[in-house]
Amino acid sequence: MPKVSVIIPIYNTEKYLSQCLESICSQTLKEIEIICINDGSTDSSSEILKNFASKDSRIIIINQQNSGQGAARNLGISKAKGEFTLCMDSDDWLEPQGLEKAYNKIKSDNADILIFDFYKFYENTQTKIIFKNTSVYNQLKTPFSPKEAGKVLLLNNSLCFKLYRTEFLKNNHITYSNNKFMEDAPFYIKAMLLANKITCLDEVLSNYRIYAKSHTFFYKNYLTCMPEIFDICFGLIKDFEEEKDILDSFLENRKRTLLYFYKITPFINKIEYYKMMQGIIKKHFLKYNLDKELEDICKNNFCRYELTNRIKKTIIILKTYAGS
Repeated sequence: MPKVSVIIPIYNTEKYLSQCLESICSQTLKEIEIICINDGSTDSSSEILKNFASKDSRIIIINQQNSGQGAARNLGISKAKGEFTLCMDSDDWLEPQGLEKAYNKIKSDNADILIFDFYKFYENTQTKIIFKNTSVYNQLKTPFSPKEAGKVLLLNNSLCFKLYRTEFLKNNHITYSNNKFMEDAPFYIKAMLLANKITCLDEVLSNYRIYAKSHTFFYKNYLTCMPEIFDICFGLIKDFEEEKDILDSFLENRKRTLLYFYKITPFINKIEYYKMMQGIIKKHFLKYNLDKELEDICKNNFCRYELTNRIKKTIIILKTYAGS
């Protein structure tokens, strides 16, 4: 049995795929399997995969029609034979001892989930900063249970920088949503709620690549899928509503998500997003008396955006007039 199954959904990432695969193939932990789900790529990703697989028998290639990262990861988990599972993106890469350190820590603590730190790599400036993925749990003695984590349980929102016990995922039917966007939220929330033990490793084991992406693209996708994702997530918390601290961490998690996407929504789409958001607020947050707080935040933010936009337009007009 492999010690770790690494699952990578791949869709048109020819520019970054070789670095990702090389970082995994050269890990100091050798007892691994590398499950690559080619999600209907139309670039040279398929050829890159075949080339690496011809040199490393641990690479397993599964081809499917484009179905999104959630479906690809679900397929990978269903095929995983490793004791533990790591999901990562095909434009990210691991530190050389990443898997070995993660495996040793989760084994020694007998945990279902390991959380570790990572570098944020900004491609446009070629700079790295450490992201302390574990920092919200610093006050806790590890390993800890969901109940012991309480109000900080769900404040860590990253998915790909965790190692999971494969049997735990399969026995609890922890899967990604089939939506092509925000598919990881139900997976992360369910896993954190159901884990017997969660542990942390305060070390950088991976690299997360950040590069320019269109907010308009994001907006069109999350506007359509967000209500359904919130329905799924709020369904998961029903059995934990009596655990006030856990409930508070969940509500804070969902509130942050709602406000983050409101913040990055293009200015011209904010009213449309706000209308969608009101539906979510009335359906899910009203019973927790958070509806007024959320609406006030959004209205205030919108007023600031509107004022900023007007000031910018005025400056442009003045500059044009002054130059004529």
